[in-house]
Amino acid sequence: MKYYVPILLSNEYEKFKVPVPPDVWGGDVQELMNFMGLSLNLKDICAMLTLEYQHIFFPNAVLNFAKLLEETGFIRKL
Repeated sequence: MKYYVPILLSNEYEKFKVPVPPDVWGGDVQELMNFMGLSLNLKDICAMLTLEYQHIFFPNAVLNFAKLLEETGFIRKL
């Protein structure tokens, strides 16, 4: 939790998040990490998040947020 909450309070998350909150706060971040774990490409991740949350996720915003996750140690590049 000590790493997850600062991510959700970051400026990058403000640019990335769904405007109307889903049932679970940060659910979009969890889904992003799940899709990245499945080794999906950026286009597929954006498409699946858009369908899931009925909000357009732009590849640039997703990529910038993924870089933030990498910098904080949530994910790592292989």
